[in-house]
Amino acid sequence: NQEGVVRAQSMEERNGVVVLSGGNEGIVSVSGTIDASGTGAGQTGGTVHVLGDKVGLFDHANINVSGDAGGGTALVGGNLQGKGPEQNASAIYVAQGTSINADATGNGNGGRVILWSEDVTRAYGSISARGGAAGGNGGFVETSSHNQLDVTGMRLDLQAPHGHGGLWLLDPFSVTITAGATATAGAAPTFAATATGANVDVAEINTQLNGGTSVTITTSNGAGGGTEAGDITQTAAISKTAGTDATLTMPAAGTITIGA
Repeated sequence: NQEGVVRAQSMEERNGVVVLSGGNEGIVSVSGTIDASGTGAGQTGGTVHVLGDKVGLFDHANINVSGDAGGGTALVGGNLQGKGPEQNASAIYVAQGTSINADATGNGNGGRVILWSEDVTRAYGSISARGGAAGGNGGFVETSSHNQLDVTGMRLDLQAPHGHGGLWLLDPFSVTITAGATATAGAAPTFAATATGANVDVAEINTQLNGGTSVTITTSNGAGGGTEAGDITQTAAISKTAGTDATLTMPAAGTITIGA
């Protein structure tokens, strides 16, 4: 239960590392600040791992792995697509008012932020992995879960003032892209799944594409351990009307239905 301030900032050319682990059955609750930033000239952000069976960011929790020459890495619940050596959480909850920053603040690329769970991921806070103000590309953010994924209202910033926007990856079993999607759990900090699959608001996809951020929505099916078919269903129009080049990629394990 981390409520205060934990700092492991970069010193000289060394990058700080913070690991909070609750073990195979533990609950990790963060409501304070975890700072592994690199604020000095030429420093990059460090690494933060928040791992356990259930992982929650509450109140105004902040994880900061930003750096002058490039953002660092923040893993909440597991690594990329749950395939890393780190333990995978069964559930994660990122409340409104919380933030994760992996920005390049000077000249460099944005960092990497991954939210991963086996059963339910609810993310309603802010995540940024911006490219540097003087140069560099946007970073990488994954928000995924094998069972239920809810990112309604999450604020995402992977832009780059003098480079290419970053990449946002969503990797549920099945997903519906719709207009006016609402959060399935509101602000209640619960780790229990209330639905299956994912329902993503098309407005957030359009916002990211217009900001130059590429979006990949990929699905898997029951062969990966879930009950969903791995379908992508689009019921609202995806429309890029502004900004620099960006790519929309939607590979599905099941059926792709374009309804708008």
